[in-house]
Amino acid sequence: LTKKRSEEALSFTYHGFVSYSSLDDVSIIEQIHFKMEREFGLNLAIHQRDFIPGDFVMDNIIHFVEASHKVIIILSNNYLASNWCKFEFELSKNKRLDATYDTMVMILLHDIDDLNKDQISPSLKSYLGQKTYLRWPKDSSQKPAFWLRLKEALDFEINDFHNINQNVRLERMCDLEHDSDPTAEQSNIEAFEIQNNDDTQHLL
Repeated sequence: LTKKRSEEALSFTYHGFVSYSSLDDVSIIEQIHFKMEREFGLNLAIHQRDFIPGDFVMDNIIHFVEASHKVIIILSNNYLASNWCKFEFELSKNKRLDATYDTMVMILLHDIDDLNKDQISPSLKSYLGQKTYLRWPKDSSQKPAFWLRLKEALDFEINDFHNINQNVRLERMCDLEHDSDPTAEQSNIEAFEIQNNDDTQHLL
C-alpha cells in the first residue's frame, strides 16, 4: 500500500486544487495560499492564478483536477449555487475511483445546518454523511490546529514530490521574467492577488 501511494504521489504536479466560489470571502483563499505554499512548501492549483488563458474553462478544470493529488472544496451556500463548483465537486469525487485515499478535503465555511439543503446534491449529501470534514476557524485561536490538519490532509511523500514542486515554481518565475522589470520581479513573484469577481469570471 505504501509503495502504491508513493507511485501515485509521483504522478501529480500539485498537492491540491482549490475549488471555491469567488463570491465568498477572497481572504480565505489568500490565507490558504499563504499558509500551504509560503509556510509549508506545498504546491496548490488556484484558478485565478493557474488556469491557462485561451483554454476552455472545462478543459482547465479537468486538467488541474487530474494534475492534483487532492481537491480542496471550500463549501458554502455560494458554492452550492454555482454550476461550475458543482461540476468541480462531481469531477473530484470520481477522478480516481481506484485511489487508495480520499481525493477530497472538505472545508465548511458555515455550520452544516446552515447550508441550503435544497442545493445539496444526493452525492454531496452522501459524502457529508460518510466523510470527515474541516470547519473554517471562527476565531484565531482555532487556526493553528486547522492549518496543521489541512497540511496533513494534503501532504504526501514530500521528499519525492520536491523536484516536481521546484520545477513548477521555476516555470512560474521564468514566465514572470518576460513581462516584468528587475525592480518589480520579486514583488510579482511573491504577491498573490485574486479579484473578488462573481462566477461569471469563468466565462471569459
